[in-house]
Amino acid sequence: GARLEGVFPVSLMPNGQALNITLLSYADNFTFSYTACRASLPSIQKLALYTGDALEELEQAFGIKRKTAALEDEMSKATTMQATL
Repeated sequence: GARLEGVFPVSLMPNGQALNITLLSYADNFTFSYTACRASLPSIQKLALYTGDALEELEQAFGIKRKTAALEDEMSKATTMQATL
């Protein structure tokens, strides 16, 4: 079948729950989804930012290069090649 371009996890919040973190993996990608009660966690965006920072620290510690970084390198090379043509 066709490869999906993106998969986005969705979850429901039962009454009384303040935070739900859903993880989904597909085709070498790992996606985090945060669903939160705005009254209980008004700054949920900070958790998403901190998660990204923590993942970058882990990648550096293990010498892993992100796909996005690799793609940016390739795009930079392609742009440089076009500019020199």
